[in-house]
Formats: sequence, C-alpha cells, structure tokens
Amino acid sequence: MTGLHHIQGYPDIPKGMDEPSRCGIISLLIVSLFTVVTFQPFFSATSPHPLDEIGNTSSFSAENSTQLLTITSYPDGVSSALKLEVPAGEALTDIDLRLQPEMLPRNEIYSWSNEQVWNHSDATPELVNYNNTGLTLAGTDVNWDLNNNGAVPTGWTRSDVSFAIINSLTCGRNGSTGHSLNTRGGSSWWMSPTVDMSGLAQGQASYWVRQGYGGCGEEPDSGENFYVQYRTASNSWTTLRSFSGATAGASASGVSYTTTLPSAAFHGNFALRFYQNLGSGTCCDYWFFDDVSLTQPGGQGNWTSPSFGWGNGASYSMMEGGYGLLSMEVEKPEGSNFNWTVVDATTLAPIEGFEAREELFADLGQIDWVRYPILRLIIRMESGGGVPI
Repeated sequence: MTGLHHIQGYPDIPKGMDEPSRCGIISLLIVSLFTVVTFQPFFSATSPHPLDEIGNTSSFSAENSTQLLTITSYPDGVSSALKLEVPAGEALTDIDLRLQPEMLPRNEIYSWSNEQVWNHSDATPELVNYNNTGLTLAGTDVNWDLNNNGAVPTGWTRSDVSFAIINSLTCGRNGSTGHSLNTRGGSSWWMSPTVDMSGLAQGQASYWVRQGYGGCGEEPDSGENFYVQYRTASNSWTTLRSFSGATAGASASGVSYTTTLPSAAFHGNFALRFYQNLGSGTCCDYWFFDDVSLTQPGGQGNWTSPSFGWGNGASYSMMEGGYGLLSMEVEKPEGSNFNWTVVDATTLAPIEGFEAREELFADLGQIDWVRYPILRLIIRMESGGGVPI
C-alpha cells in the first residue's frame, strides 16, 4: 500500500502518486488537506477599497461608500485604521455603520508522500513497509527456486567451482525435480543477488537446508558448520541462523526455515550468503540449500501518523483554527480492506464520527478544534485477495 499525505486549505486538492508496490499486491496514497478559514470584518459593499492604518495624513471616505478594514494579527487582533473626525464647531447627530465578516482562506498544505514521513520519529508503523514511493503491505517480494537447468541461478555468485557447486542429487533438494545449491569440503559460499531493502520496516528470509550424509554427499564433522548470513550496510556479514556439523545427518530430513530480518538488514545493498566454514576436501562435508525467498509482511498492518494541529508539541504545526479536508488516493485489490480513523494525538482515543471510515475524501471541519488541538491519523490495512495499504 502506498500513502501520500497533504494538509491544506479548501482550495484545490493536490493529487497523490500511485504506489508501484514492490510485489504488486497493493498501493495506497494518502493525501490529507486541512483548510482553516479565518474572518475579516469589513463594511458591506460590492467594491471595497483597502483602508490603511491612519498616519500623519487622513484618507476620508465618501458618504455611502464601502471600505475594507484589514486586521493583520490573529487572534485578538485590533486595528486603528477607522476613525471618525468631526469638524470644529460641528456636531454629530446621526451615523449608520454596518459591519460584515469577510472569509479569508488560509492554505496550509502538508504532503505526506515519502519515507521521511512514513519513518518519522513521531509515527508508529506496525507490520507495514515503506519507501519513497509510499506505504505498503506486500506478500512475497523475491523468490529463488535455484533451479536453472544445471547452470548458476541468475545473479548468484560463489566462492569457487570446486567447493560451491550445483546439486542434482534428489536427496539434496526440496522436491523431486530440479536442482539446488550446496557447499562442501572447505571454506566456501554462495551469495544471492543484491536486493534494495531500503525504507522497509519488516521482512523475513525463508530457506530450506539439509546436511549431507553417507550416500548423499557426506556428513559434516564437528566444527564443519553451515551459516545463513545477511550483508550489512557496512559490507560485513551477520549470521541469521547456524547449523552444526556432526549431527544426525542420515536420519534428518531437510527443513524449511523462516527467520525475521533485523533492522540492520534494511538498506540498499542487502544480500544473503550461505557459508560453510571448514571441511576435509571435495569428497566430504556436504551442506545443501534450496528455495530461498525474501518476504514482506502480509496479513494486516497499521500506520499511525505524526501529530498535527495547532496545539503545542505537534510534529506538523498549523495555525489555530478549524481543521479542513482529508483526501486519499488508494489502490486496493479485490478482497482487501482499508480504513482510517482520526484520534486524539495524546490519548489515541477515536474522534466520534471519524472511526473506521473508508471514503477517500472527508471534511474534518466537524471536529472540535478547541477540544482537540492535536490529532493523528491511523491507517488500517488487511489483505484478502491482495494487500491494501
């Protein structure tokens, strides 16, 4: 799902951007526009003229004319531009003065459309991913079955051709056909293609592993271990899961594992490495692996926005006054669910009338801005036939 967020006044509402979801399941754009309207007093008329502050010279108004009186400060502003002068020796016997407010639109626009917003220190992501194209839920992102008709899978690299090999043994693959990869006999590794994981918040790596045994390569000895690792932003390798040699290889079947990726994995140069540390030569000490994938969380997720409003402490500060318009652009597959709720920024209590709403355009001017000086927006997404954002 992708999201773009805008805060603005009642004029034109800018449109957001469609999110090309990394796995193509759903994207959502959130655009929130908040309009505040203040009022200026003015004399009723069709062609008002500005009336400046009185200086050393007076600017007299003709009888039955209309003047626009501007009050430059808000709130509790005053103006001394309008004065009544009575010539010496004369008396004022009658005056007819009519005042009307003139609406003065105030445009305040906040566009929420990039990683800086989704990953804002005052925002709370829960099982969602985000980058510069939007906020998203997604399913499988990258899947390598490692079966390339006996050739090195596209984008994969290896330490050498003697110890990091392509396997065709049925016992060393996850399934009855195809190929897998394996290491053997010494320090060796296979490395996946580089994957851009920058801006993501959650993710998992899945893989199938089996150690060799007599009749299926050869069983690793004690200390001849196997490691699933990921590359950090500093180009070092950190272990996600390790497998010890000298276990019951002949009686153990291959197992599929899923490991949650730590925060250090989410950068633009991510890769997986399947590494064997030791061995006794090309005859021996086999480790097999197959069906590697990287997934982003699906199911359901929430995103709570940074605070916004006129009260103290708001991450997105606005002038004091009523809230305006909220507009969203959402791309949602059939069967998935998307809704939003406006809450008090401090207590997270929902604002009555603004709970679990699904429309993509709403007027927030009904919210009591005096009672609720700071708000947050909570986006809730749930997958069905696809994943909404």
